[in-house]
Amino acid sequence: MTTFDVEAFRQRERSEGFPAYYNGWLHLAASAAVMLGLCAWSLTQLQDVRAWEWGMLPLVALLGNGAVFFIHRDLLHRRRRGARFAYYMHSDVHHKFFTYEHIVCQRVRDLHAVLFPVWVVLLVLGGINLVGWFLLQQLVSANCAWFLMFGSSAYFLTYEVFHTASHLRDDHPLLIFPPFRYMRAHHRLHHAHSRMHSKNFNIIYPLGDILAGTFVREQDS
Repeated sequence: MTTFDVEAFRQRERSEGFPAYYNGWLHLAASAAVMLGLCAWSLTQLQDVRAWEWGMLPLVALLGNGAVFFIHRDLLHRRRRGARFAYYMHSDVHHKFFTYEHIVCQRVRDLHAVLFPVWVVLLVLGGINLVGWFLLQQLVSANCAWFLMFGSSAYFLTYEVFHTASHLRDDHPLLIFPPFRYMRAHHRLHHAHSRMHSKNFNIIYPLGDILAGTFVREQDS
């Protein structure tokens, strides 16, 4: 049985798969600017918020958890017509660049294999927010529409923070905090090639995995 050479794949991807102009810090800053900008803008639009309208925030968090679970499981780990590029970038690049044994992002340039492209952030948040904002504005309330924009942007940002933390070295200061340590262990099990298509699809908190029966812990494996 041939052993997959992760380091050789990483070197090849860095030289051939990553654009020569790519800068991990710029990628991180641009993505954060988009999501933080939408969060800030949304909050400035709120007016005379009623108690029940705050309920949009936990609702968006639940919907976000479900969306991450189904998109991760059904688009990023299963070949679907119209989503082959997403499958390739995730299953054929991300999961070869990072495995259970080689989970750590070694350099800032490697963020190319961790973070979503900025255009994906814009596409996802634009699609969710434009349609959802219009419907909520017309059918529910303006504040609910702005809470959707805030909540979806904040959830995406939190997703990127937790996912990036899952690929940091063991002694990174961020992993002092138990939620990051817990989800790093959860996500690392997902990066075992025997489990990548079937277990631990959630990031941030594993509600979808628990409900769908795809949750696994180290002691269960």
